[in-house]
Amino acid sequence: GYPLTFDATTASYMDRDILQIRVLTRASALDAALDYYQYGYNAQNHGAFQSLQELARSPSRSKVTSQFETFSRYFGDDHYADKIIIDAITRQGAFSSASINQLEQIITGSMTYMVMYMGILERLYSAVEACR
Repeated sequence: GYPLTFDATTASYMDRDILQIRVLTRASALDAALDYYQYGYNAQNHGAFQSLQELARSPSRSKVTSQFETFSRYFGDDHYADKIIIDAITRQGAFSSASINQLEQIITGSMTYMVMYMGILERLYSAVEACR
């Protein structure tokens, strides 16, 4: 068999953080939503919390060369998802006058379709590398 290189069980709880961030955003509790994003709550790895922000800023994302480079070039920033999420939660830049409903969609959509997407691809690429 192959040795276990990553326990996916812990990361599988990150969707709960996204759900709680959605609820907090709807309640206009943006400071609490920022805490959940930066520090995590539901996903733990050996007793340490794993946050969505860690996943969004992971240097391992570069393993997914074609997709990561495409996103980075398009947004002009290697930390494109983190910047969008932080700007939306703190109501900066393009999100300064966004409604709570718009912020909810931007924040949770970015977490789901940018952060989690790239995180999943990174884990898949790592698994393929481990098999070689």
